[in-house]
Amino acid sequence: MKQLNNDINSINEAIRNMCGRKNVTYIDIYSKLVDNTGVLNVNYTKDGLHINEDGYKVITSELVKYID
Repeated sequence: MKQLNNDINSINEAIRNMCGRKNVTYIDIYSKLVDNTGVLNVNYTKDGLHINEDGYKVITSELVKYID
């Protein structure tokens, strides 16, 4: 699972950089869903991989900050 998290972090960094070059807002959802060890918080997952209802509430509350 640690390797998967490293891959996710690398992909997110590439997306963040691309957004900067394209002048597009990057919304960091990942950091809102992980625990202090960098893995998906058990409170936000059904099975360690898929987001549950509480996870989607976190995602939604972050996204609405960017919607006019």
